[in-house]
Amino acid sequence: MKRLTLLILALFALGLAVACEDDEGGSGAEAGDTVATVQDRGELLCGVKQTQPLFGFKEADGSVTGFDIEFCKAIAAATLGDANAVEYVDASDASTRFELLADQEIDVLIRTTTITASRDRELGVDFAQTTFYTGQGFAVRTDSGIDTTSDMGEAAICVQTGTTTEQNVADHFTDIGLEYSPLGGLSQDVADAFFTGRCDVLTADASDLASRIAVRDDAA
Repeated sequence: MKRLTLLILALFALGLAVACEDDEGGSGAEAGDTVATVQDRGELLCGVKQTQPLFGFKEADGSVTGFDIEFCKAIAAATLGDANAVEYVDASDASTRFELLADQEIDVLIRTTTITASRDRELGVDFAQTTFYTGQGFAVRTDSGIDTTSDMGEAAICVQTGTTTEQNVADHFTDIGLEYSPLGGLSQDVADAFFTGRCDVLTADASDLASRIAVRDDAA
């Protein structure tokens, strides 16, 4: 495998945050109901990504670790007095993460999720304060000859479906008048496709790309 590099372009400012159901959600829950439900159950159902190293990742022993996981523990400690009273529900699929909230399969969603005006207005969820700021980035091989997105004409670009990242790429390439070939899928699937040479470029949050490259032996 050839060495990899991370090309971070200041194209899009993304805020990542936790989200929890509010009284405008499909269930009609009122403020405080979620906390009461968690306390009655004695366990927090925390929707997390399980495929992103350093943020939310399921280890070989079955444990889930990362930055986002610590927020789940903090909420459990605050509401239940026990940081370990958490069931980690897999919310790795970006296209269904908000459905988990709407269907009350989770109490809170804590994973890479961009706050947008349309989501805030339409989803019936309550976004908490932003917990992490990043930008959209592109990972390419160092010998690819790619320095900017202007060099990506006709490139095969791996991107997670159902995300603002996917729409950002489409909008940007329309703006600069270049064609590209998108290869979509779940975040782990598109990352695997890139690292095995099935696409020329991997785009995601810069923090996501950095975390994936950091744990690889073949990364520059």
